[in-house]
Amino acid sequence: MKNLFFLLLFCSSFSLLANSPTHKKSRDRAFLGIHSTEISMKKAEILGFQNPHGVYVTKIVNNSAADRAGLQPFDYIYAIGMFEMTDSEGLTRILNKFKPGDDAEILFVRKGKQQSVTVEFDKYGSISCVAPAIRKSFLGVQKVNDRFDDGGIEVSVMNNTSAEKIGLQSGDVITEIDGVKMVDWKDLTTMMGTKQAGEPIEITYFRDGEFEKASGELEGRRSYSYSNDCEDKWDGRADRWEERAERFEERAEKWAERIEEQAEELEQKIEDRIERYLERERDDDDSGFNDDDNFHLNERPKVPSAPEMETETRVADLAPNIGIVTTEEMEFLATRREVAFAPTASLVIENISFSADAETGHHNLNFSVPSSGGTIVQLFNASGRLIYEYELGGFSGQFHDLIDVSQNAPGEYFLIVNQNDNMAVRKVKFELQ
Repeated sequence: MKNLFFLLLFCSSFSLLANSPTHKKSRDRAFLGIHSTEISMKKAEILGFQNPHGVYVTKIVNNSAADRAGLQPFDYIYAIGMFEMTDSEGLTRILNKFKPGDDAEILFVRKGKQQSVTVEFDKYGSISCVAPAIRKSFLGVQKVNDRFDDGGIEVSVMNNTSAEKIGLQSGDVITEIDGVKMVDWKDLTTMMGTKQAGEPIEITYFRDGEFEKASGELEGRRSYSYSNDCEDKWDGRADRWEERAERFEERAEKWAERIEEQAEELEQKIEDRIERYLERERDDDDSGFNDDDNFHLNERPKVPSAPEMETETRVADLAPNIGIVTTEEMEFLATRREVAFAPTASLVIENISFSADAETGHHNLNFSVPSSGGTIVQLFNASGRLIYEYELGGFSGQFHDLIDVSQNAPGEYFLIVNQNDNMAVRKVKFELQ
């Protein structure tokens, strides 16, 4: 009879999972059209956000519901309709409560002021997430430190760049760009992702005990001008990315349908097995409950109390393993708009390693690049969310930086190093040891 109890318990759990909001088919999901990231409690405090469980918008998908409603990068969304984000119910769970075509009020904070807009959700997969080809801007700074109590990024300034030409110097602490508070390096890279070459920029920085401003025009990422042929090449590459995204979406829908069919078959098999078990029990002369059974349906199995879990994963407990990325994983990464995807993946990187830094609680990322050129280092988690990015400009040689994965690990990550039109991709798996 104990086997029957656990079988019933499993079936009930399976039924709840199959009918949960997150079990929706992808084609029935409401689509808002933002790229976003969660923020730490400390960052929420610095920015004055009362609800620390919302999401910080980093990019807007063109022609999406968010784009039509006027949402912008650095908007902090903390509620949708009557559902406020909490530690256990984030953006994805709330969006699963809506259908394509539904209207909802988005509550958010922009530059310290609470605002709201009404959106009409799109159908998931109906909007292309591929950005149009643009000439990206390049500021020309590198991170020195972004761990100040009140936010800000201490930078070093590269020679002959936009930053140097508008008057920034190494050692300056950038606190605002275009009126938006810069708390950490992620904020700076997000802001630069919204700027095109030729656009104006105004930077507030701290130097020698005083706040000052610098302004000017941003130059392009590359030192040479783009010809029509080059623009055609970028447009063609965007078309190929869009085709890959469509193929991936079709494949994901087929997987979802297959999983749902298998779930229905498994549920039916469980029900049949329970029925056969009950029939055998009824036919058995010794069946039925009595005082010696020591089992009651209204009792619950006693589960020993687990020791209190630590709130954060200790860096010393994480052992990174570096491996090769599969073809399927490369196709998945190609669909992510934040990936600095190059046409070839043969960039040589040497002596790559992750090592724990017990003093800071982070991991040291080290590698060397024999070639030279404009370089971007990115780290994505298994769901394709960008958790680290470093734009190096013209770079060659040994790279070293501290990366905090404590809020995401353990799990799989994808390290992408992009230089000019070439890149290297590695899979990094952090396991508890």
